[in-house]
Amino acid sequence: MDPTAGVSSFGHGDLHYVSLLDLEEKVIKKEDIGYGKCRRVNDFEKLNRIGEGTYGIVYRAKDTKSGQIVALKKVRIEHKPGEVSMPVSAIREISSLMTLRHENVVKLHEVAVGRAIDSMFLVMEYCEQDLASLLDHMKAPFTEAQVKCILIQLFKGVGYLHENFIVHRDLKVSNLLLTDTGILKVADFGLARTFGDPPREMTPRVVTLWYRAPELLLDSSYQTTGIDMWACGCIMGELLIHRPLVPGKSELDQIRHIINMLGTPNVKIWPDMENLPALKQFDLPVQKYNRLRKMFPDANAECLGLLNGMFMYDPKRRWSAPKCLNSPYFDASPLPCDPSVMPSFPQHHHFGVHATIESMNITTTSFGDVDTEVVSPGYGVMGLALLASSAFLGSRRSEVEGEEGDGNLEVPESVRRLPGEQVIESFGVASDAVFFTSFRIVFVSTSDDVRVFTIPNLTVEAVQTYRETVTVTCRNGRLFSFCAPSQSSATGINRRIEAMAKGARFSGNLFAFQIPEDEATPPWLRRHAAPSGLSRQELEAEVVRLGLNRHWRISSANANFRLSSSYPEHFLTPREISDDFLSSAAVGRFLGRVPAAVWRDPQSGASLLRSSQPVVGVLGNPYAQDLQLVDACRRTAGDDADLTIIDCRSYTSACANRVKLGGFESPTVYKKCAVRFMKLPNIHGVRSSFAQFRTTLFDGDEYTNLSWLQYVHKILLAAKECLGVLRVEGKNVLVHCSDGWDRTTQIVSLAKLMGDAYYRTTEGFELLIRGDWIGFGHKFNDRNAIFNHPSTENEKSPIFLQWLDCVFQLWTANPTAFQFNANYLVKIAQHCYSGLFGTFLFNSLQERRDLLEETGAEGLPCLWAFLRHRRESFVNLAHDPAEELSVPSKCHLRAWEAMYLSDWDPEDDSEDDEESLKYLRIMDDDGLTKVINIEMEEDRSNRVDDLRIRSMESLVDSELYVAEEGGEHLTENREEDLSIGEEDDHTVINRDFSGYCRDV
Repeated sequence: MDPTAGVSSFGHGDLHYVSLLDLEEKVIKKEDIGYGKCRRVNDFEKLNRIGEGTYGIVYRAKDTKSGQIVALKKVRIEHKPGEVSMPVSAIREISSLMTLRHENVVKLHEVAVGRAIDSMFLVMEYCEQDLASLLDHMKAPFTEAQVKCILIQLFKGVGYLHENFIVHRDLKVSNLLLTDTGILKVADFGLARTFGDPPREMTPRVVTLWYRAPELLLDSSYQTTGIDMWACGCIMGELLIHRPLVPGKSELDQIRHIINMLGTPNVKIWPDMENLPALKQFDLPVQKYNRLRKMFPDANAECLGLLNGMFMYDPKRRWSAPKCLNSPYFDASPLPCDPSVMPSFPQHHHFGVHATIESMNITTTSFGDVDTEVVSPGYGVMGLALLASSAFLGSRRSEVEGEEGDGNLEVPESVRRLPGEQVIESFGVASDAVFFTSFRIVFVSTSDDVRVFTIPNLTVEAVQTYRETVTVTCRNGRLFSFCAPSQSSATGINRRIEAMAKGARFSGNLFAFQIPEDEATPPWLRRHAAPSGLSRQELEAEVVRLGLNRHWRISSANANFRLSSSYPEHFLTPREISDDFLSSAAVGRFLGRVPAAVWRDPQSGASLLRSSQPVVGVLGNPYAQDLQLVDACRRTAGDDADLTIIDCRSYTSACANRVKLGGFESPTVYKKCAVRFMKLPNIHGVRSSFAQFRTTLFDGDEYTNLSWLQYVHKILLAAKECLGVLRVEGKNVLVHCSDGWDRTTQIVSLAKLMGDAYYRTTEGFELLIRGDWIGFGHKFNDRNAIFNHPSTENEKSPIFLQWLDCVFQLWTANPTAFQFNANYLVKIAQHCYSGLFGTFLFNSLQERRDLLEETGAEGLPCLWAFLRHRRESFVNLAHDPAEELSVPSKCHLRAWEAMYLSDWDPEDDSEDDEESLKYLRIMDDDGLTKVINIEMEEDRSNRVDDLRIRSMESLVDSELYVAEEGGEHLTENREEDLSIGEEDDHTVINRDFSGYCRDV
C-alpha cells in the first residue's frame, strides 16, 4: 500500500469504543486495547499539573509500584442524556498509540481508571519538555547542529507513522516533546487517521493554521501524508528563525503568507489545483518569486533544497520523510549533534511560582479582602503579567523580560474605579499592567501615551488557548487575542479569566448588586426601586397618544403576576373582555401569554397585538375561551374585519409544536383569520449563526454571505410585512412564535419603530425597549446566560443583540431619521452584557421582584439613568423627523463594526503606524473603553455649527420648533399620504405625524 495515498476509513473498524458503564470492573477488553484489566489511578501519585489541551488535562505522576515517572492524561468524557462516552479524539489516540513502538513516538503504557464513571487516564511516557515552550524561553535559538539533530528524529518518527499507514494531521512544535537526554517524541494523536486506497473524503479543517498545507487551505477533502511533510517544513523554518514561519490570522491570510513566501502556484507545477473547491470562489494573489532565500539569508543550498522539497505545492511531488532523511543537508557542515549532547533546559512544564516571579522580575499586588490565589503553581503569574506587555507593546518580550517590575503597583489615574469596584489582583511589568477587579479586567500601558482597554467580567463567554495565544470570546460579539510568553502561561491566563467570569455569575457577585448607596456614587449609578418595565401611568399616556382607548382598556388581571409570570402586570385587552374572562382564557395560550394590544397605527387605525402560540393539541382543537378572545381582538377593527396572524416560525415548525400541545390558529377554526409564516430561525439557529459570524469577523474573512446577516434581513422583511398589513391593508395583526418572547418581540418592536417616529427618539426608544422587551418578558437572564445555570445552557442566544443589529441597519440606511446616534445603540448593547446595571439581568419583572426581595436589595442601577445623564453625547445633530424611512436590501447590510470588532489589534498597533495615531482610547464614565477617532472628532467639532444650522433649517421646513432653553419639541398636526413601494430595492415608508405632539 502506497504511504502517499489519500486518507480513508481503512482500519476504522479498529477504533474501539470503551464502555464506562460497569462501575465494578472498569475493564477495557484485552482483545480491544491490549492491556487487560486497567489499573486504578490511585496506583499513581500525582506530582503536578503540566498542561491542558483541547481533549484532556496532563499531570506528571509517579507509579507507586515501579517508581517510574509518567504523564497522566485525563480524558475528557462527554456526558449525554442516558450515556457517558469517550470523545472520538481520545479513542483515535488510544487506537493509534497502542500498536506504535518507536523511539521518536511517545509511548502509551496503559489506561488507568478512577473511582468515578467519568474518570479515565492515559498513562504515557513522560518527557521533560515540549518544543514550543523551549522556543519561548530560550534566549538564543538552537544551533544549526541542534536543529539537524531535532529534524532527523522528527523525520524518523513521522516516517515510522507513515510506514504504519498513520497520518498525524496536527504536527506542530507544541506536539513535539523532548526528554532530558535529547530524544524527540511525536505526541498528541487526537487528529490522527489511518490511510489507504481508495482515498475517502475528509474534512480539511485539520492541522493548526500556521502549519496547514495549501491543499487543506483550499478545501481539498483528500489528504495524504504530504500534509504532515508540509508541517515538518514549517517546523524546520521555525527552528531556524526562532519564530513561526507563516503566522496567518485566517485561512485567507495564511494563503497570502504562503504565496508571498513561495510564489503563486499554477497548473504546471500543481496539475490538480484547478479542481480545488476554494479556487472557484476567489483568485489567488499574483507573486512570481520564491523568497525562501531572502527569508533564510544564511542558509546553504542544501538547506534551501530541503525546505523547497517539503514546500512543494503539489502534494504528490512533496518530499517524503525517508527522502528528507537522505537530504545532503545532513551531510553538510555542521553535522548533526548527537542527542546525548543536546543542551539541558529547565523544565518549563512545571516550574514554581517563586522561580517564575524572580526570573521574570514581576511584582504582584493584592487589594481588598478577596482571596487572591491565582491558580496552581507554575501558572498565571508570569502569563498575566506579560499579557499586558505583549498585547500593548506588540510582543516586546526581550525588552520586558530584562526590566524591573514596579514594587508598588497603583491603579493609574486613567483608570477611574467605579464606586464599589475593588481591585482583586494586579500584575505589572515595567510600565504595563493588568488589573482584575470585581467588575472588569483592565489592561493599561503607559510606555508612551496611556492606553486602556477593558473587558467586563460578565461579558466573557469563553476563553481558549492555542500555544501562547489566549482568545477571549465575549457575549457581545467581540473576540480578543492576547499573547503570553508560553503555553503554560497561556493556560494560567485562561483559568484566571474563566474564574473571574464564573464568579461574576452569582447574584451576590453581580456588580450591579455591589454598588454602594453613598454620596460618592453619582446619581446615574444609584439604585432605582422602580421596575424596568412601563408603569401604569406611562402605559396610560401611550394609550392616549396612540388613540387606543376607544376599543381597548388596561387590564389588571395579571396583578401580582397571577395570570402569567412573564407578562407585565398591566396590559391592553378589548373593552368587552373582563378580567375574570381573561383569567379563564389564559389556559388557551402557552404560559398564559394571551393576546395583548401594543400599538395602533395612526393612519389606518389598525392595532398590533402579541401573544404566545395557542394551546391546540395534536388534533388542532383550541380552547373556546381563546377563540372568543381572538375574535374580540379581531372585531376591534370592525365586525367584518379580518385578522392577520403573523407566525414567526415556519409551517413545519408550527405543526411540530402540536406534539407539545401547541401549534397555530387554523383558519377553519379561527374565523376570518389568515396565518402567514415568516420562517425565522429559532434561538439555536441564531446562536449558531452568531458564533460563525463572530469568528469570521475576527479572522478578517468575507462575511456578507453568512447566515447572521441573512437572518437580520429576514427579520427586517418580516417587520416590514407586518407594518404593511397594518398600514396598507388596514387589518389588525397578531404576532406570535412559540412562547412569544423572542422572535415575536423582534417583529413587534421593529414594526413599531418603522411606523412611529416617536420610537426613533431617545425617549421613545427607551419606552419601546422597556415596554416590549422587559415588560413582556424577554428572557434576558437565560438568553445572555447571566447566572449561567447548567440547565439553561441551551437557552443562550443573542436575540436582543440581533434586534439591535436590525436597528443599526435601519439607522445606517436612514441616519437622519433617528434622534440618537449610533453610539447610543452601542452603549445599550454593551450594557446588555456588562452587569453594571440591573436593566437587562432578569427573565421577567416577576423574577426581578423576587430576586430583589431575596437579596434584600432596595433597587438596582438603571441604564436609562446613565443614558439620560450622557444624553448630549448621543444626540444626532442631523436628525430630521420628516425623513422617510427605508428598509435596506440584503446587499446593503454591513457588519456592525463598532460593536463586534475589537478596539485595537496588537498586530497593527505600533509607534510607526500612522493609522493607529488617529485613535485615542480613554475610559468612559461607565468604566468601559471609549475609542475616539481624533481626526473625526476634530472634523465633528468643526462641523457642529454647520450641522446645527442645517438641522434648524430642516426642522423649520417640517414645521418643527426646537426651543433653545427647554429643549421641547412641538409639532403641528399634519396629514400626509401613506404609500409603501419599491425604490432601488428599498421599501419606502411615507409617514404621517398625526397625534405626534409629545414632548421629546
